[in-house]
Amino acid sequence: MITKIPLSLSGGEPGETIDLSYSKDDSTCHVTLHCRGCDYKGVSWNFFDALCSARLQLEPQGLIPVCYGASKNVYPSGMCLDMGSGSRAYLWGKKGPLSLVDIFATGPEVIPSTVADQRDSFAKK
Repeated sequence: MITKIPLSLSGGEPGETIDLSYSKDDSTCHVTLHCRGCDYKGVSWNFFDALCSARLQLEPQGLIPVCYGASKNVYPSGMCLDMGSGSRAYLWGKKGPLSLVDIFATGPEVIPSTVADQRDSFAKK
């Protein structure tokens, strides 16, 4: 089953959106970001890494989907990747993890970030 979610787009034109689709078959997770007539696809054993792969293809245009999985303050633990196929990750605060969030959802805590900045931010925790 493919799930499709419309999201806001950071770096795009005012009101511009991106469609995020995801699915899983057996042990493979698929994520597709569709905007401006193009598909940016990521495939991995977990959703978080598949989303990062798709985001890396989109980043040269200066575009970032506005969702927890693309937020500077969100990063999964090894257990999140293993137990939930990477569909949930921790929202991090100054003193550690605050809560688990759905990486495909959005909310007021989302800080749109490149893949590299997101990884660097987590490495400094």
